[in-house]
Amino acid sequence: MHRRIACMTLVILLLAAGNASADLRPGTSLLTIDGSYVGMVTSPAAQTSFGPGGTLSWEKVSSNANWTAGFRFHYFTVEEDYTGPEEQDIHGEYNNILLQLTGRYFLDFSGTFHGYAGVGFGFRFATYTITTDGDPYEDSENSFSLSLPIGVDIHLTDHVFLNLNYTFNYLSDTSYLRHDIVNSYQAGIGFQWGGQPEAEEVAPDGTVPVEEGSSATGGGR
Repeated sequence: MHRRIACMTLVILLLAAGNASADLRPGTSLLTIDGSYVGMVTSPAAQTSFGPGGTLSWEKVSSNANWTAGFRFHYFTVEEDYTGPEEQDIHGEYNNILLQLTGRYFLDFSGTFHGYAGVGFGFRFATYTITTDGDPYEDSENSFSLSLPIGVDIHLTDHVFLNLNYTFNYLSDTSYLRHDIVNSYQAGIGFQWGGQPEAEEVAPDGTVPVEEGSSATGGGR
C-alpha cells in the first residue's frame, strides 16, 4: 500500500513537472534537502546492513553554468544484530557525519531535467557502539571521506525541484567497515534562486524586440 502511494505521488509530481523549466545561470544558489537510505558491509558481521540518513547541501553556479561548487553535510546511522563466533548476541550501532566540499557538473543546464555527476571530499566524524551480551563498547574515529554522486534534478517550478541520486562513499581508515565503502540512495527537494539575469536580445538598430501583444513599442518601456 505504501509503495503504491509513493509511486502515485512520484507520477503526479513528474506530470506537474512536465511544463516546468529552469536555467542554471551564473551565480544561482542551490539548496537541497535529502532523505537517505544507506547500505554498508561491516567487518564484524560480514553482512549488508541498512539505515536512514539525511543530507543538507548548498552550492552556487559558477561563471560556466555547467559547474557548481559548495558544501555538503551528510548524517547517517546504521544498526545491526548478529551472532558472534562464540554464540554471543551482538548489536552494533554506527553513526557518521560527513562534512565535505562539493562540486557538480550538469549534463544539461536548461529545461525540466538536469542530469549531473559530482564529487565531494572532506572529513568524517563517527561514533559506534558494539554491545556483546549486554556489555557495550563505545568508541569514535575521524578520517577522510570521498563521495561520488550521480543523479538528476527534476524541476517542478522555476525555483523548486526534486533531487534523486545515488552516491558512492569511500570512508578511509574505518575500524568496522569492509572495504571502507558506503552506498547511499537519496531523494529530496531543492530550491534555487538568484543568478545573473539573461541578457536581452538587441536588434541591429539598438532596439529591444517586443513580443507580439505587448503594449510596449520600439525601444520604449
